[in-house]
Amino acid sequence: MKKLFTPLRLAALTGLALVASIGMGQAQTFTQGSTYTQPFDTGGSTTNFAGSGSVASWIYWFNIPGGNAAITNDISLDFANNPASGSLIYSVPWATASNTQDVIFGTFGNQFGYDTGTAGDMTPYANINFWIRADPSTAPRQVNGTNVDYGTINAGFFYPYSFESEGAVTIPLSASNAWVHLTVPISLGSAQLTGINGLAFSFASFGTTGNGVPNYPALQNSIFYLDNVQIPIGTPPPPPTFGRPYTPSTGFNAIATGFGSGGQVFNREQLVSVNDTGLSFANQPSSTYSFNIKSFPSFNGNGWQAHFFIVNGAPGQFDQAADYNLPDVLWFTVGPANATNPAAGASFNFRIKTNEAGGNGMLFNTTSPTDTVNNPNGWPVEPVAALTDPNGALGTWTVNITGGTSITVTSPTGLSTNFSITLAQAALFADPASLILGGQPNNQAGEGQAVIYSSFSASGVGAPFTDNFLTDTSFNTNLWKTTIANDTNGVVLVPANAAYWVPWTLPDGGFALQTKANLNTVGGWSGISPLVIRNGSGTVGTNQGVDQALVLSSQLPSPGQGYFQLIQFHASTLQVLFDGQTNAPGPAPGYTGSPTPIAGATGAGALANVTVNAVDSNFNIDSSVTDLLQFSSSADPNATEPGNAALTKGTVTVQVLFSAVGNWTVTATDLTNPNPPNATGLTAGTSALISVGP
Repeated sequence: MKKLFTPLRLAALTGLALVASIGMGQAQTFTQGSTYTQPFDTGGSTTNFAGSGSVASWIYWFNIPGGNAAITNDISLDFANNPASGSLIYSVPWATASNTQDVIFGTFGNQFGYDTGTAGDMTPYANINFWIRADPSTAPRQVNGTNVDYGTINAGFFYPYSFESEGAVTIPLSASNAWVHLTVPISLGSAQLTGINGLAFSFASFGTTGNGVPNYPALQNSIFYLDNVQIPIGTPPPPPTFGRPYTPSTGFNAIATGFGSGGQVFNREQLVSVNDTGLSFANQPSSTYSFNIKSFPSFNGNGWQAHFFIVNGAPGQFDQAADYNLPDVLWFTVGPANATNPAAGASFNFRIKTNEAGGNGMLFNTTSPTDTVNNPNGWPVEPVAALTDPNGALGTWTVNITGGTSITVTSPTGLSTNFSITLAQAALFADPASLILGGQPNNQAGEGQAVIYSSFSASGVGAPFTDNFLTDTSFNTNLWKTTIANDTNGVVLVPANAAYWVPWTLPDGGFALQTKANLNTVGGWSGISPLVIRNGSGTVGTNQGVDQALVLSSQLPSPGQGYFQLIQFHASTLQVLFDGQTNAPGPAPGYTGSPTPIAGATGAGALANVTVNAVDSNFNIDSSVTDLLQFSSSADPNATEPGNAALTKGTVTVQVLFSAVGNWTVTATDLTNPNPPNATGLTAGTSALISVGP
């Protein structure tokens, strides 16, 4: 395949230079290829319907009502009074006007809920347009007794299994008796714009303001109608440009990886302990947990927090917000005492929550426990304890718990505070209990910033440990896992041999990083595989986030000088590899090694790892491709193929179980863009023969 390489920028930089190049073409993953429209047509139905036709995939996703309940199409109400079309009934059946949300979504494939068979690249698209109308029974939001609006609705994208918010818009009072057209721009700095499977909307309630004024409407069985949702094509985005490389800081970096226009400021970038036994303070005479903060974001009004949790049970993959989801939480935070005045130092706060799953009212309670009318649960006023260290956040913070109930927190300069919990509360944190360490930005000003930890230790517990992040070369997977981080790209162990963060602007779908030592030589560019952080720094570009690559010293092309370039590849085929084979861009066959023989076919079966890459004619991997693949094997009649699987950044690894002795192959076929008959799709790929023994 032909490529046109156009130099975009060349900058000398203390022996390190940057070049960007772009290749013609891009793999098509969003099959519409033009303005996407969902009109919620009736399909000839004469009664309202759900779970089929134009609303086959539209469901209430989570919170209220949640549960993947199907959403109904109203056949009688259409923004243009088209008798063949209807609208979506977005019902918001709040039980109380408390802190919660109602998230819905529908997919582009629209065959069933969670239909991920069609994926889209949203970077060429401009905005999300839709029409909305409030049902006459829906009460508006009031301020001082005056109707002001119907609150805000958040629009964005669904991808497995997350909501990429693009922003919220206010629903005006005029929506009470007429259709209103609203627009949410799509930000090129959004964390996820490729591999998008559908549209999502969120209507949220955040209770009241400090003076008791509702932030959102009187949310009692509110009903809205959505219609003619469109995503129009916008101006083609520019190719990425490099920013200035900078020196990384070693240790555990918890990075706010970017918010797009949606303002996901409460995302938690954190680690959770692998073990949930042997880490509890309950039933121990004296337990100590300590963490050293090496670097803390600048105090510029962003409200960043470093946090340490002790929680009941084992947080699962979807318990990123453990303080909300889990019933029992001890929450220790460190942040600026004054967000705009560094001289004010750092403030420590302790909060506790017990027996409150799926809520955080106790953690933020400000009502006295003696007020039994407004605080019937007798919750304490939070935070339960606080401490300010005028010297700031840096250094070692220590939490000592004696007898399971008496807690002493000591700051880096030796200041301390004491407080207690009850024996009944302590018992809730007996094994199994987990530890969480990380941070969250709490404000868009914190984008791209990080809290960096040097070390963590737990002593006086059943399974004591110390982890020195400064000497680790990667996360110790015997101690930590990243599964509950909001974005695992924001949880980074920067080793001592890291040389540079190299940032560039978004969008960058399909681009790959290459390096060479001397621009005066012909060719010689080679790909490197650094750790890439989505929206890792807000300092590059205008109204855009960036990607940034963590480049190790061993990946630099020479000790004295070097150059980087970004190059975009256009995938044309699928490459199928077994263990023992490694992708190798260049001439055919495009890989090194040979399949590692496996055995066990006549027993439980022989399990083979199969890696599939979307590659161009020179076997470069196109990281923009997110197509859905189907798998088949050759003559083994008893082989067990995996279910359909989607590529992530151009690659996916699955497993095939062979149950017959012989030499077999595996074939991967593109379901999203089949070829043929679709000439823009990816040609099916077949592996080399793998030897399967008894």
